[in-house]
Amino acid sequence: MPEDDVNIIRGTCRYCGQTQIVSFSASQEEADERAAQKCDCVGATRERNRQRRVEQAGKNIDRIFGAGAAEYGQRTVGGRILDYLREAAELMAGDVCAGDIISDIRITVPDVCVAILSATSKGNVKISRRETRVRSLES
Repeated sequence: MPEDDVNIIRGTCRYCGQTQIVSFSASQEEADERAAQKCDCVGATRERNRQRRVEQAGKNIDRIFGAGAAEYGQRTVGGRILDYLREAAELMAGDVCAGDIISDIRITVPDVCVAILSATSKGNVKISRRETRVRSLES
């Protein structure tokens, strides 16, 4: 295979500055992103862990408030509210060491439930749904 067929670029990790050879990159920015994804420095590892927490929180939000809610006999929550919950989870999945974390968010969905997102000591995002059902009769 001729060398011209492969676009080899050096990518630079944005966290530590280490360079790596990254093949099949369309641009320098893409090469830098791939280098950061492959790098095992503290900053790159921390960012991968943050992205994993955000992804897992999004899946949990879908299971508890989205399509998965019907499995438990609960009403699903609308799309915009799901988007707000995902954004809140992303804010909460910030770097614990940097101190830019929100510890607790509560969102009341009228006539449906209360969504509670809280940060754990390990930096994970705990997703909870609270419903209060009250039946009263008066004669």
